[in-house]
Amino acid sequence: MSEPKGRGEGRGGGEASLPPTDPPVDANDITQEMDIKGGADPREQGALRLIRGPEVGAFTAIPHTGSLVVGRGGDVDLSISDRGLSRRHARFFHLAGSHYVEDLGSTNGVFVEGSQVGDLPLRLSQGDRIALGESIILMFELHDELSKQASETIYRKAVRDALTGLHNRSVLDERIRQETAFTRRHRVPLSVIMIDLDHFKRVNDDHGHAAGDAVLRAIARVLSEAVRAEDLVARYGGEELCVLARGTDTGGAMTLAERLRRHIESLPIRANFTQLRVTASLGVATYRGDDDDDVVARADAALYEAKRAGRNRCVHADVV
Repeated sequence: MSEPKGRGEGRGGGEASLPPTDPPVDANDITQEMDIKGGADPREQGALRLIRGPEVGAFTAIPHTGSLVVGRGGDVDLSISDRGLSRRHARFFHLAGSHYVEDLGSTNGVFVEGSQVGDLPLRLSQGDRIALGESIILMFELHDELSKQASETIYRKAVRDALTGLHNRSVLDERIRQETAFTRRHRVPLSVIMIDLDHFKRVNDDHGHAAGDAVLRAIARVLSEAVRAEDLVARYGGEELCVLARGTDTGGAMTLAERLRRHIESLPIRANFTQLRVTASLGVATYRGDDDDDVVARADAALYEAKRAGRNRCVHADVV
C-alpha cells in the first residue's frame, strides 16, 4: 500500500508524495509519537454514516484492524446498491490512531470535501464528507462505544419496523422516489410487489396477538432471505409488506413473486406451542419510467384482484 497522505499534502488527483527528506511512514513510530503527545483517544472508533443514498442514516463502523471495503459488489464489506459505484470502489482503514480512505481504482472517483482522492490514501477528519461517484455521500465520524451504540439505536428506530426488523414505511416511500427517478434516467425496469397475508385477522382472533406477531416476524425473515441484496423489503402497514426489485421486468417480477408466495405457504411457524401455516396474496406492477405512473397504486390494485380471485396467488397489474 502507498504511504497515506495527510491534509498538508493536498487532495488533488495528481501524484503526491512526502518531501524527499522525510523517512517512509512507519506505523510503530507514529504510534510511539502519539503515545507521547497524547494523540487520538484509543476509545474512539471511526464510522461512516450514509447521508445521501438508498439508506440515509445507515451507520457502519470502520474496524481497528483490517479494513472496510465499500462498493456495489457482493464481495465487499459495505454493499450499496447504486449504479454509480464500482464493484470495489473505496477502502477505509485505521492506521496508528488515524483513519484513511483509498480509491480502489473506481470509475467515478472518491472525493473528500469536494477534492478528489489521488493515488495515495487520504487521512480523514471528524465530519468529513466522502462522495463515492455521483450520488453516494458518506460522513466520517468518531465515536466512543457509548455514543456508537446510541447512534446505532437511533438509526435503527428511525428506519426499521420495531416488530419485524424490516424497513419502515418512511424508508420505503423515500426509496420508491429514488428508484423511480433512477428508472426515468436510465430506462431500466423497477418492479413493486405488494404482499398481504390471507385471513390474518383469524390468526389474531384464534391464537392471540402474540401469535400474529410471531407470524409477521417469520414472514419478514423468509422474505429478507429470498431477495437479492439490492432489493428492499419493507412493512407497508399492518399485515401488508412490500418488495422493491430494481432492474426486474414483468416476467422476472412474477417469477420472484411466485417464489415468495411458495416460501410463505410452505413455512411452518411455531406460536404458543402451536404450528401455524399461512398463505399470502401478491400484487405486482412494473414501472417503466412514465411520469404519471403510480406503480404502488397499480401493485395494490393487483393485490386486491388476487384477493378477489380466491387468495394465495400472484396477479400482475398488466392483466387486471
